[in-house]
Amino acid sequence: MIKMSKHTIKYSRLDIGRQDLTRNFKLVLLALIIYVTNFFSYKHWNPTIAGWLSWFVYGAIIAYYFNIRKRMRYVVRFSTDKFLPFLIFIPLLSLITKGGYWGESLYDERAYILALSVWLLYFIFKYHNVSEKSLMNLLTVVAIFIFLVQIIQQLFPAKAVFGVYIPEKMNYVPTDIAEIRNGLYRFMIGDGLITLLMLFYWWQKLIEKISVKNLLLFLVFASSIYLLLTRQIIFGTACALVLTFAYMKEFRNKSIIVTLIIVGFLILYIKSDVLFGDLISKTRDETSEENIRDIAMLHYWTQIIGNPIGFLLGNGHPRVFHYWEKELRLFSSDIGIIGTWFHYGMLHIIVLLYLSYYVIWKKRMALPLYLKLFVLCKMTYSIYIFPYRSASEYLVWAVVLYLCGLETKQNENLILKKWCS
Repeated sequence: MIKMSKHTIKYSRLDIGRQDLTRNFKLVLLALIIYVTNFFSYKHWNPTIAGWLSWFVYGAIIAYYFNIRKRMRYVVRFSTDKFLPFLIFIPLLSLITKGGYWGESLYDERAYILALSVWLLYFIFKYHNVSEKSLMNLLTVVAIFIFLVQIIQQLFPAKAVFGVYIPEKMNYVPTDIAEIRNGLYRFMIGDGLITLLMLFYWWQKLIEKISVKNLLLFLVFASSIYLLLTRQIIFGTACALVLTFAYMKEFRNKSIIVTLIIVGFLILYIKSDVLFGDLISKTRDETSEENIRDIAMLHYWTQIIGNPIGFLLGNGHPRVFHYWEKELRLFSSDIGIIGTWFHYGMLHIIVLLYLSYYVIWKKRMALPLYLKLFVLCKMTYSIYIFPYRSASEYLVWAVVLYLCGLETKQNENLILKKWCS
């Protein structure tokens, strides 16, 4: 970092992404992760107090961003900078429909609007010149904690306090602490994005160098993904790992990739009844009966095409939407792209598609494998689960976009350095 004056900073084009997270930065980021994940879906998390805190937490992010905004002009621009205005402001356009078409108070959207401020972490990471290694180390620790919670709660389910059913938030009385699939409790601890990103990160590390540490961490996060017991995520993860073949030209040890994937799938095939028997059975049962997802998809699509303004800009979260979810059990979160289209419109979907194309294909030569696989995996099951829907997901995607911009710029600088030499 080169100091220009008391009030301005500038990073050398060849010195970006070199700063480790300070102790205070780590603590603040960890506290934010705890907050946006509701303390990893803690049973006794108080939504009322959390709602009051949201004004302070998100307000602090916004205030800090505006405090550094003028100095940001002296920081090297990334190619991913262009996505952030669209990701933040396009969802706000749904307020036009919410107020004009539905005739409802915009104040009801405050929770969704405030959460968008988490995208500003992208600029905060950039301003502080945060290194990839320091971010990945912190997220690795968080993902290991989630895995340990999953294991402990499977062993001692009576003591479980993370990701369990909360009767007060449900319109029926659950018969157990959580759904059981494959003989295991399905604890809904967060959204799994941090674990998913770490899985692909340590998969790349394992491909680059086979070591006990890399193998162990990859297996830990693969197990953690399995313990989510969510078919769409497991399927998307498997597809992304197989599609590592599409990027094999980037690696010297191609035989290692082939061996790891073949051995992995042989184990999955031999143990498929144990690992996936109940999940496969549940899928067959759903395809032979009336699937509530199909009904939800048809319902929300009818609402989308019935309102041209909502089609383009989205509808926000009108009061009748909460009735559809609570009474009719038609959850927009279960129908991925269609559900998000209803809330934020076609423009929001277009941004996602271009962003995915940008990472998976356009910048494929400049970006590391794990970032491409992460986006590829999320797109694989986006028909059921939209890639980013909440503050906790915005946080992970802010990290991903920052690293995409950082890696692209570092790649450009390496080319420039070789050319100059």
